Amino acid sequence: MPRWVALFSQTGSEIVEIAEHLGVWPSRILTNNNDLDKINPKLHNKINIMSHNGIEETLEYMDEFTGTTIVTLHGYLRILSTRVCKTGLQIYNGHPAYISEYPELKGKDPQERTWENIEKYPLIGSTVHKVVAEVDSGELEREWIVENTCTSKEEVYNTLRKTSLEAWLYFLKGKL
Repeated sequence: MPRWVALFSQTGSEIVEIAEHLGVWPSRILTNNNDLDKINPKLHNKINIMSHNGIEETLEYMDEFTGTTIVTLHGYLRILSTRVCKTGLQIYNGHPAYISEYPELKGKDPQERTWENIEKYPLIGSTVHKVVAEVDSGELEREWIVENTCTSKEEVYNTLRKTSLEAWLYFLKGKL
């Protein structure tokens, strides 16, 4: 089984949901968030807190080992360097937007931009894509799309959270 490493900058709750659904926890969970009050309590004894540079150094070190390592980004709010993107690691990002249909939703705050132009998006969803040096531009691995019936900002966020979980579960079931 490949080694699974997960990165996050916010709460890490998506990692918890994925791990509980799959029955498998990442072998390493790295975060640049040092505020334990904001991190899902189920992760407190499972995480390594370090700077972004420390995370990049750790990923480069992991690349030196043989075997497959899958790295997943879950709300990791930093851009990985070209050097890390070009390692032998399989690095994937989850993005809460249907970017193959709406490329203007690449980048920061796609949930906000979706809500601000809600009438423009009859379909909404989330994408898992390969990480490359250009933001949200790697090969699409999986998208989970639903009809947009949202009437509030909260509904947009909740729907995108659900589609993200579904995209990750479908994708990781084929990898782990």
